[in-house]
Amino acid sequence: MTDGRQSATDSGFGAPARASDGPQPARDGWGWVTFGAIGIAFGIVLAGELGSSLADVRTILAPWLLIAAAFAAWRSWIDLDRSPLLLISALIGLSVGAIVLFGGVVAWAHGTTGLGFTCAPSRDSDPLSHIPWVNDMLDQGWVVAASDYAGAGGTGIGEKYLVIAEQARDVLNSMRAARALPGTGAGDRFASYGESQGGLISFAAGALAPSYAPELKLIGVGGVAAASDAGAAIQLSWPRPLAGWLLGPSLVRAWTRQYPNLDADAVLSAAAREHYQEVADESCIFDILGALVNPQMGSFFATDPTTDTLWRAAFIANRAPLPPPGVPVFVSHGLADPLIDPGYSARLVQRYCDAGAVVATHWMPGEGHIGSSTAAAPAFITWLGNLLSGASPPSNCGETPPVPPAPDMK
Repeated sequence: MTDGRQSATDSGFGAPARASDGPQPARDGWGWVTFGAIGIAFGIVLAGELGSSLADVRTILAPWLLIAAAFAAWRSWIDLDRSPLLLISALIGLSVGAIVLFGGVVAWAHGTTGLGFTCAPSRDSDPLSHIPWVNDMLDQGWVVAASDYAGAGGTGIGEKYLVIAEQARDVLNSMRAARALPGTGAGDRFASYGESQGGLISFAAGALAPSYAPELKLIGVGGVAAASDAGAAIQLSWPRPLAGWLLGPSLVRAWTRQYPNLDADAVLSAAAREHYQEVADESCIFDILGALVNPQMGSFFATDPTTDTLWRAAFIANRAPLPPPGVPVFVSHGLADPLIDPGYSARLVQRYCDAGAVVATHWMPGEGHIGSSTAAAPAFITWLGNLLSGASPPSNCGETPPVPPAPDMK
């Protein structure tokens, strides 16, 4: 590009080089920086919350690790290969007295929560209320790491929503955080699991793991109701106000920060241009649902953003990448999902199978979008448990899906 700005695809895997990048000090790969004051302050608060709201959770952390766990929930790490350097927060859980069966971690990638300060899952007063299946994983002796994504929950200006190269790193770094926490028993083997936005990020973390975190051993990747191709979905739904205003503010706000060549004014309605930054910065996903039914809001997009060359490149760069060769895949979707058409998962399965991946599918009749990771969790746990026991990964490639595959972005 002649103006020196970055396109979505210039640096591969959707990760832009930054205009501020210049000569940098020598860096020794990936490293840790612990921010003690932040960790202690938030750790004390979270320790109190753990003692009350999580009292019914059978196994979060051994009592002698409770303070360390609270600290770990807000432990901040820095990927020294990323600029600007960002704080990241996460929750780490393990089973009291249990043997860590495969010496590894299930890295959880959460769904859309919003960019606002209070939207990060670890800031919820009951952070496990939306992922009750964690207990079942902990009962297996697995460690669970749940990243907030970099920039969320007061650690920055907001997460880099649906920027797969960035958020895949966050998931992999949560795995590293679990290993770094003394007493977890976490080894180098891991699987990823995610829902909605997090389904996409789970697949991206799997694809990125061999190059970004070669010290880790990926067992399998799983995604439920994954937002596997946002561009194709927006291409069909952009005129509808609900579809645009629900996710559009976070996407446009995060992407125009990440890719400064993208022009929001080129694709947004007048109302969206006036309000999208405020909605994105100050709201969590469920805060704005009431406003979305107001017909005065009108459409979010003024035109199909996939027809803009630069926006189209960003959508292509941030669709679900192929898994590493030989890594089994778990794909699940509710067939009554009103937010992400299960046809996109059917198309994803088709892509993966055509590429030679071994894909297990779990279709859920009557299941909607919210809470779909909970509905799918028993099947995922069984699938992963069988892999860990040495069973051959099951494959549903070649079977006709219950819904037709959604079309690719035109």
